[in-house]
Amino acid sequence: MVTYNYNKEKGYLNVVFSSKVNHGEIINYIGSLMKEDDLPRDLGVLIDARAGSVNINPANLYYILEENVKMFSKFNSLRVAIVVDGTINTALAVLYMRLIQLERYKFKTFSLMESAEEWVRKDVDQNRTYPKEIFTRSYTLL
Repeated sequence: MVTYNYNKEKGYLNVVFSSKVNHGEIINYIGSLMKEDDLPRDLGVLIDARAGSVNINPANLYYILEENVKMFSKFNSLRVAIVVDGTINTALAVLYMRLIQLERYKFKTFSLMESAEEWVRKDVDQNRTYPKEIFTRSYTLL
């Protein structure tokens, strides 16, 4: 399961992977972000995948990449940090990091939440203003 909400105080989208997450759930999550009109155009994303596991065949990473490329047209820049636990999740995240080589899309793998948060918040303008509704919505994708 993938859940997410925008954290105004910290200035990034907080995403949690819980239980086993497959490539279809990740593609659905990306699709739901494409429908969001209230997110900042320079978006930081912190994915916490420690409580779940990524159940993806490495060949399916290309499908996720294709969806991210489609979504990228909606944003000026994306800065995505993923916090993972375990060797398989780490290997998949590092492999994806090698695949996604876009100028305005940064993706990095971390084992510590604090390091990931520091990196994803780098260059985030804390003085931005956003519609109030964006901070009160939370989503669960099945």
